[in-house]
Amino acid sequence: MMVLLVVGTNGCGNARDRVSEDGGHEAAPQGGPDGGLPADARPPGDSAPGDAIGASGDVRASDVQPADAGGDAMPAAACGDIMPAPGIAPFEAIKRLATSTTEVRILVWGQSDSMQPWWSQVRDWLKAQYPKGNLVMAQDARGGCASQCLIGREQWFIDKQTVNRTPGDVFAFKPDLILFSVYGRHDDFDTLVKSFRDGCMAFDSHESATAHCKASARYPDYKPAEVLLQTYRRPDDMNFTGPLPMEPPIPDGLYDTWMSRVWIPAVAKRYGAVLEPVWEQWWDYLQAHHLKAADLLPDGENLTDEGNKLMARLTERHLCYVPPR
Repeated sequence: MMVLLVVGTNGCGNARDRVSEDGGHEAAPQGGPDGGLPADARPPGDSAPGDAIGASGDVRASDVQPADAGGDAMPAAACGDIMPAPGIAPFEAIKRLATSTTEVRILVWGQSDSMQPWWSQVRDWLKAQYPKGNLVMAQDARGGCASQCLIGREQWFIDKQTVNRTPGDVFAFKPDLILFSVYGRHDDFDTLVKSFRDGCMAFDSHESATAHCKASARYPDYKPAEVLLQTYRRPDDMNFTGPLPMEPPIPDGLYDTWMSRVWIPAVAKRYGAVLEPVWEQWWDYLQAHHLKAADLLPDGENLTDEGNKLMARLTERHLCYVPPR
């Protein structure tokens, strides 16, 4: 049996509801030029310049493999034409999907970024790669619902309710693996990821009472899920290389950069999640293909076919399990 669920936005409203550089909320998207951890502080899994090669418009596996992968020549330890992300242990959920018929539940959660066609390409790849696996995935899109909306600090413009969406969307589904990306407040982002490990207890001390789980929806049988945290795609062609602070306030125009290069990697480390460094790898791909950010993300929201293929390929590298020989 193979069923699917992805949680993101439905494309309605402002999918990238963000916060200002000092941590205050703002609805208007900000620019996201590349930014600045020192080289020795670069998060594990970051790509290096030159990782992406190949022909523009046709995102091949070799486009997202490390430079030493030898172009189109895939090593024996690969999932078809996809090589595993280097230096990262495979998810237990993916190991089970590859080696057993035990049900594996995968949830993609966040905003409209999460529900674009790349995720269905990943689903189809998982089905083809692990044909004997028992895959269950799900989609529950929430357009314009940033971290402060998902957690229940602010209302969702669709239903006008201010309620924590995590129990109903995540805990009720009982995922083995969560693929997560969301814009918005950095502190609420942190608490949401913490909840993937701790369940409703993560919200008990939240300053907004509406973020607390209702007594009837605490899901005490929820078990910690594995998590893949995806950083952001590049909305423009700026490439900031200076240092960034560990905490707000953030320099003007660099909030997406800071989230992708500093905060999300730190959250991944803090809660034992795996980082998918889309921010760096997206830039590498643009440079290698002599592309502008708008060539993959023309309206700042919706990916082109090439952008969706690239996002799928980058994600599949983290879902590749090669049995030991």
